[in-house]
Amino acid sequence: MSTLQTVRRQLATARDAGLDFAAAWEAALRTVDDPAWADALARTSRAWRDAYVGAPAERLAAAADMVSRDANGELTDPDHARCPGCGASLPATSSRGRRVFCGDLCRRRDARRRESTSAA
Repeated sequence: MSTLQTVRRQLATARDAGLDFAAAWEAALRTVDDPAWADALARTSRAWRDAYVGAPAERLAAAADMVSRDANGELTDPDHARCPGCGASLPATSSRGRRVFCGDLCRRRDARRRESTSAA
């Protein structure tokens, strides 16, 4: 389970138990041992709080959520990404971006599939 999935589940459990966000957030962050993830979570705490209390998402947060889901609407796991064309595991990439397809063949197949869908 990825860091994000772990934090999300912990917060959902805490919310169901009736804990306020501050207490739930502090407990969830104690389980994060990667400094990069801890920093990223700290920088996005407002969005996590809004989601926790059921506030409507800001446009940027809604867009980020939309692109972080797979074809089935499930949250993707950035630590264990898979090619949407064939399902193969994707190797880690540089910090410049996330690799989406395992290679040119899957990228072209997906482009053809999208073209045929839009033409229909």
